[in-house]
Amino acid sequence: MNIPVRAAAGLRPLRAAVFSAVCVTLSAAGHVLVPGSGIPVWTLAAGWAGLLCVVGP
Repeated sequence: MNIPVRAAAGLRPLRAAVFSAVCVTLSAAGHVLVPGSGIPVWTLAAGWAGLLCVVGP
């Protein structure tokens, strides 16, 4: 019988931060590749913080 192993509760905020950073990075890369213009850094930071609030604890 397999018993599922859960990650420590302390790692959840770290996983959420990494997940949101990857999502924002991929989104920014897509926006740069399609129209060819950059995105302001404050917009990326706001997107990261918003996504972190949604996926975080």
